[in-house]
Amino acid sequence: MFTLESGLNIAGGTNPNDHALLAGNTGTTGAGDSSLNGQMFDREASIGLAGDFGQIQAGFQLNLNGELLGRADPLGGGYISPMGTYGGLTGMGSSYTGRASNSFKYKYSMGNTELAAFYAMGGYTGNAGQGSQTGISAKIAATPTIEINLAASRMNDNVSFTSGAQAAASSTAAAAAGGGSAGLPGLAATYYNSTETILSANWQATPTFKLKVGYLTETQSNPSNGAGDALVTANNGIPIAGNTLNTSPFGTNLTTTMSWLGGTYDITPTQHLSAAYYQKGVNSYTKNYASAGAIANAYAAFSFNYAAGTTSILGLVYDIDLSKQSDVYFAANFQKFDSQGTATQACVSAAATTTNQAQVCSATNNGATLSQWGALAGESISYLGVGYRMKF
Repeated sequence: MFTLESGLNIAGGTNPNDHALLAGNTGTTGAGDSSLNGQMFDREASIGLAGDFGQIQAGFQLNLNGELLGRADPLGGGYISPMGTYGGLTGMGSSYTGRASNSFKYKYSMGNTELAAFYAMGGYTGNAGQGSQTGISAKIAATPTIEINLAASRMNDNVSFTSGAQAAASSTAAAAAGGGSAGLPGLAATYYNSTETILSANWQATPTFKLKVGYLTETQSNPSNGAGDALVTANNGIPIAGNTLNTSPFGTNLTTTMSWLGGTYDITPTQHLSAAYYQKGVNSYTKNYASAGAIANAYAAFSFNYAAGTTSILGLVYDIDLSKQSDVYFAANFQKFDSQGTATQACVSAAATTTNQAQVCSATNNGATLSQWGALAGESISYLGVGYRMKF
């Protein structure tokens, strides 16, 4: 058995390159592409064998979190869902690691139960465990209509990338002060360890209606080998800007939870309506920021204490099958920030001078305006979208 999947930028007729977009000071992420670096088989490239011993696959493939959430998410892990498979919760908060290179996936069925294990080797010079993943899961057919899913996963020295706009701007400022090159594009990288556990259940209540419910918890902590992570200078050929590198992002660990309830109703054999309610929460924690002020390398790192926060999310998708290979869908998403993970103290443990501290921890970065999710309690955000999918 083998799988070769490729993403295609329809408008440009090219393979997408999300990391180039992030690094290029464009303010654009290209999140819908779900691929990077323009390689031909950028969704999955794996080969495997199946028999009485079970099934084993090797290569670049989706991890167990992604597989489970694809089955457990009432909206199918699509981008209108807060559990979308584009990194996010499948990557335990990191970028692109919902799929892993040099990985092995093993499955074995015993009666009504399917057990699975996942291992991605990772590795980088100076840090053999960088980017490695481990995971186990179980899919249990409790009755002919009820399926229960459990999974637990861990990632070591995981990485989250953000836009290179900050990296380019800070390197320009540093150059003006006599150090570095002006306008250097690159990825801003933050490293950490992640663990995640998931429990979900699916109930085929009638031939046309399926109900889904679940809960997950994800914890991020400082990476196992921050010194080794700092040696990584590029990802898939795109440079990492050293002046925005953060290898110690947490003063105290960040735990994110997600609970959900929803389902899909088949209006006709070709028309499907899916709806779901999600509640996302974060604990109170301390986040350390790398120095990235007006002249990045001139400032010490600083920290913020964040309060616990919750947000409610409602998603709706109407899907029409045009054929076995193609469909059109209409989607809507509404988010309300019930309470927000705002900073409770303006600036913590800043080791800079009074002048530098005032510049780094400015009035626009204090507890009155800085929040974990970019919005304050009581605010809401809505999304509407339409899409067309084709499978060859």
